[in-house]
Amino acid sequence: TNCELLMSATIGDLDVYKCLIGAAEYKDNDFCPIEVPSTFDFTKSPIYYSTRYKMSYREKASSISHIVNKVIEICNKNNDVKGIIHTGSYEIAQAFYNAIPNSIRYRVINYNDSRDKRQALQRFINSKNGILVGPSLIEGLSFDYDLCRFNIFMKLPYASLGDNLVKAKMRLFPDWYSLDVCSRLDQGIGRGVRAPDDWCTTYILDGCIDNIINDKNQIRNLCKTTRERLIKMD
Repeated sequence: TNCELLMSATIGDLDVYKCLIGAAEYKDNDFCPIEVPSTFDFTKSPIYYSTRYKMSYREKASSISHIVNKVIEICNKNNDVKGIIHTGSYEIAQAFYNAIPNSIRYRVINYNDSRDKRQALQRFINSKNGILVGPSLIEGLSFDYDLCRFNIFMKLPYASLGDNLVKAKMRLFPDWYSLDVCSRLDQGIGRGVRAPDDWCTTYILDGCIDNIINDKNQIRNLCKTTRERLIKMD
């Protein structure tokens, strides 16, 4: 075709995106962005983040108990509404479930695989104040209005460094890793705000968010509406 229009809510940094899709050689007059302003009201949808405890491979073991305690606190503050928790892995999801008190455990709905996930989603939808917990709630799900009023990230959705495909992408495109996690973070945050008048409070408890926020090359990969809502918890 002579002209193409590519549409996405999570493009990230345009220069990195151009490189990833093989369009790096195109000049500005041949490849330019068109930004459509959001019509959503995010004034009631803050994004709180903490930099105190990191869930990186080396620090996860010493941080997870502190992260779990903070999650319990948030769940208790949101006792009458539904929420979702992104764990990053089934291992963290199970560790969370094993550590929580009975006062919260009865609300928690988790799953072990894709078959369990379908059943867990239905239980969550039918619940009064359920908390859906798992590693694969980032994309393809719409929790409109009262289906999700709080949204917690125990761990940032970084791609696994043990994956050979991830390693190959990082060799070819050094900036891909940052763009990928920011795109997935934007997607995950969006699970609870699905309409202009919808709202949901997000909590990012993985201190690795500090690496993104304090790096001008990485922070540009987050959506503008995400950057504007960031509030430090500590």
